[in-house]
Amino acid sequence: HVSLVTVGTNVKWYVNGVQIGSDGTLPNIPNIGSTFYMLGQQRPGNFDSYFNGLIDGIQIWSTALSQQEIQQYMNCPPTGAESGLVGYWNFEEGPGSTVALDQTANGNDGTITNAAINTESGGCFDFDGTDDYVQIGDSSTMALGTGNVTFMAWVKFNSVSGNQVIIGDEGGSGDTSQNNFHLFMLFDESSVGQIALRGHTQ
Repeated sequence: HVSLVTVGTNVKWYVNGVQIGSDGTLPNIPNIGSTFYMLGQQRPGNFDSYFNGLIDGIQIWSTALSQQEIQQYMNCPPTGAESGLVGYWNFEEGPGSTVALDQTANGNDGTITNAAINTESGGCFDFDGTDDYVQIGDSSTMALGTGNVTFMAWVKFNSVSGNQVIIGDEGGSGDTSQNNFHLFMLFDESSVGQIALRGHTQ
């Protein structure tokens, strides 16, 4: 289970609810827009960043969760009605579904491209690392701006190589005031993984 929390330029990383290392410092405050959110990929056509493995329980919050809260929602999933929860996808739609339903009232449903539901693992998405992703439509509730942010997800990798994006926001045409970003695992030549947040201004 991986989590990332940003407060201004301060960033914390958690694995299985435990903070990894000391707090980090981002060069700029993230300014996250509302367009072109992707799950399992940075954007279609970026063939070196497709996720290869299982993803479940993606949560996006417009608040900085504490370690206790991260552990709580890691072990007991949210209902979808929690304050500050802007998107939650539990991937329990069942085989053959073409839509990943947002469990909040914000309606941030995603269109599934190729990714399959893995029912043997209790209902999660199986991404093949080649052409699978979920695209979320434009939504004002996903425009997190420069506020505090928490990202959470359960992940299991089939392959430990390359850049594998869990959540990404590539902005869109006309969205030039926002920063593109992606939360990903980066594996080096020795298959050592690093959780990373990368962004740049359009």
